[in-house]
Amino acid sequence: LITNRHRPDQPIGPAADIAKTLAVALAVAVALALMPVAGFLASAAVIGVVVAAAFGERRILSGFVVTLAIAALVTAGARYGLKIPLP
Repeated sequence: LITNRHRPDQPIGPAADIAKTLAVALAVAVALALMPVAGFLASAAVIGVVVAAAFGERRILSGFVVTLAIAALVTAGARYGLKIPLP
């Protein structure tokens, strides 16, 4: 703050960055709303793909496989390791 006190305020970023942030926020809200119907595994996999795409990942299929694998590990760990029932 001290080093930048004489500079004018800068905008928060390009509109594309704001659109990506809003897309991720909307996807999280939709995934949370659909989680009781679709389940944790499907919701987590879809939100993982949306977040990866927002960060610029071009390989959507491999991103989906990786996020599905991570969601499956979390699901198995929660259900069988911690005995937490997930939707």
